[in-house]
Amino acid sequence: MKKIIQNIFFLFVIITILTGCSSVVEDGEKIGQKTLENEIKLIIENNNQEISSENFPYYIKNTNGYDYIEIKEFELLYETNMPMIPYKTIEIDVPLDAEIYVEVVLNNQTIIPNMNIPAFIPPSPMPDDEWESGPINVSNELGIFPKVNLEYRKVDLSGNAIIQIHFYPLSYDSSKNEVILYKNILLKISYNSTTNGVIKNFVLNGRKFESNSEIHTSTTIKNTANIPKEFKVIIRIENLSGNIIESTEQIFQLNENEEKQFPAKIKAPANSGAYSLTMNSYEDSQEIGNAYEHINIIPKQNVIINFLNVSKQVSKSGDKYKSYATFNVKIENPTDESFRAYVDLYISQGPVDITKRPQIFVDLESKEVKEITDHWYINKLEPGFYSVQAVAYVDDNYQVTSLDSFEVTQ
Repeated sequence: MKKIIQNIFFLFVIITILTGCSSVVEDGEKIGQKTLENEIKLIIENNNQEISSENFPYYIKNTNGYDYIEIKEFELLYETNMPMIPYKTIEIDVPLDAEIYVEVVLNNQTIIPNMNIPAFIPPSPMPDDEWESGPINVSNELGIFPKVNLEYRKVDLSGNAIIQIHFYPLSYDSSKNEVILYKNILLKISYNSTTNGVIKNFVLNGRKFESNSEIHTSTTIKNTANIPKEFKVIIRIENLSGNIIESTEQIFQLNENEEKQFPAKIKAPANSGAYSLTMNSYEDSQEIGNAYEHINIIPKQNVIINFLNVSKQVSKSGDKYKSYATFNVKIENPTDESFRAYVDLYISQGPVDITKRPQIFVDLESKEVKEITDHWYINKLEPGFYSVQAVAYVDDNYQVTSLDSFEVTQ
């Protein structure tokens, strides 16, 4: 129990560190006393052009005998048995065919002695009295960590690519308990590509659309060249056989390194069913990216049946050849137009339709909802269970159905 309480205390210590509850020294740089507070300058160059320059404050904090270096907008490393030091991850958009190279130049180093940086131990998945977690001492055999201050890789996504860059602004020598901190960091990114743009994203306003409705799309493109470039976006809807049903295209110009979102509308097919929607983007005649989505086209909803309720038990009336039932149907006009809707009610037992009630009609204004209550004397229904189906029409076009059931008793 004693160890569990101790471990809980260690977890509280870590949370305190992350939330910044520890005191922050405001006296400036005092390397000998390990109360250093200052800034790191980070410059990012993309193909020899500066795209970012920013200063990040950093602090040294001591909690429970361990020293932590915290840098604003940097993460702390949580890797088993490795020092808990800050690092930063950056993602840069690049063309799909880019051949990349990344270099970090570290300058203006500061040596901070007598630093007891802890190592991280994750919690046990099944804690018990022997459970140990929280910060521990870094092994002296680890030497200098990290071995390299920069790691990067190219990640190909759907229609575009990114460079993921991880770098450390310092090194920790566990044998000397010494930190080498770099206050000036230059991150140099370069790549070769046959294209001059990237697709940042492509989005639709849904995956299911009514026939003949408008589909809204948005394509975000970034010009990666240092001069203005002209781009083209083509959007197509194809059926399952690959035939083009609808197509639209846009041509526009982006300034050097400009990023912009381009909305476009395309008409949904008249026939319901499954289709594919594709987007292809070009700079000059060179394709820079594409995207693909499955969409479903459904009949236009001129009228909606919100619910169908039938009295659950129907007793025979005084006339042994008739049964009496009450039907409630709520229908809605979702459009901006006024029209007359028609509702048919069918009664069936199993797969066999037994009877159909004479058609009901209702006039609906724009966005109006109406509930219909109908009493129906049904001929010659024997005791048993029955199904009811409501079918709504507008202009003789089949629209929507709803189901319920009831029981005829003696």
